[in-house]
Amino acid sequence: MKSVMRISLVLFLSLFVTGAFAQQRGMGQGMRNQDPEAQTKMQVDQLKKIVKVDKKEEEKVKEIFLKSNKERQEKFSGLRNTGNREEMRAAIDELNKKRDEELKKVLGEKRMEKYLEEIAKLRGQRGGQRRF
Repeated sequence: MKSVMRISLVLFLSLFVTGAFAQQRGMGQGMRNQDPEAQTKMQVDQLKKIVKVDKKEEEKVKEIFLKSNKERQEKFSGLRNTGNREEMRAAIDELNKKRDEELKKVLGEKRMEKYLEEIAKLRGQRGGQRRF
């Protein structure tokens, strides 16, 4: 009877640990699995922590991030099946450049530089993972 209990306990713990690792791995996917609205909220919240924006600027920034995130989702739905990482990287860089140019118009040169510097630091802390 004790051996059945031990085997049951080992099986339960194995399933628990496997499930925990699977969840942790999914969390590591970051914003890739989120919908554009959730991504936008996170990005705007982070931007507001780095630079001050008024309500009018915040609305413009939300529009820019949402538009960019929707474009990214559309672009990736087509590129994901190709498996061409270089093409995906080029698409990301192009979308980021376009988004940053629009953000710069709203934030101005100084605040945009501060924002980009802080984002670069955060990426470095995460081992180089891209968040935006």
